[in-house]
Amino acid sequence: MKIAALLAQGMSTAKAAAELALATGTVSAQVSSAHHRLGVCHRYGLIHACYVHALIPRPDTALPPGGAEADEVQILWRLALDDSYDEITHHATLSSREVMKEKIDALRSRWDAVNDPHLITLGWRYGVLDASRGTGGHQLI
Repeated sequence: MKIAALLAQGMSTAKAAAELALATGTVSAQVSSAHHRLGVCHRYGLIHACYVHALIPRPDTALPPGGAEADEVQILWRLALDDSYDEITHHATLSSREVMKEKIDALRSRWDAVNDPHLITLGWRYGVLDASRGTGGHQLI
């Protein structure tokens, strides 16, 4: 969970490994194991699942800079629920994957997010995401 907490801050595998004095291969293996245990495929889904199950501390709440448009909220939820980019494009009824990526990039820029896992953290911070829809993965027992 220490690794997941660092990834939630936007750290790369290499940065998280350096922070924890671990090999990058060890960090990658632990992330892969966490994906398997939580039933998710993507790091953004992993971070959301960790927040839903309170496996890592949830971020303090704050007001979002510039808010989020309705389609951006839908995209953010699809990320949180571990959809692939192609699935997000389909569910958000966007014309193309490029349009969807442009919307994610615009939201990342407005919220100053480093990557998609960090965008999930900011979604929780800004009250756009929560535990109400569960996760895209397995429910913990």
